[in-house]
Amino acid sequence: MKSWKTTVSGAAVALGEFLQTQTEPEWLPLVGKVVVIAAVFFLGASARDNNKSSETVGAQ
Repeated sequence: MKSWKTTVSGAAVALGEFLQTQTEPEWLPLVGKVVVIAAVFFLGASARDNNKSSETVGAQ
């Protein structure tokens, strides 16, 4: 696991999606939506957490 931040974010997205499918208690799907939104935001923010520049990895 090279990037623990993105792995944890992906797992949180999966958990949030699961919570959205639950019907009891009534507020649980809303919690799932909030978890997904927060996790996707964190996933995007940490997508380059390896501290390497574009030039170092050869991106054009």
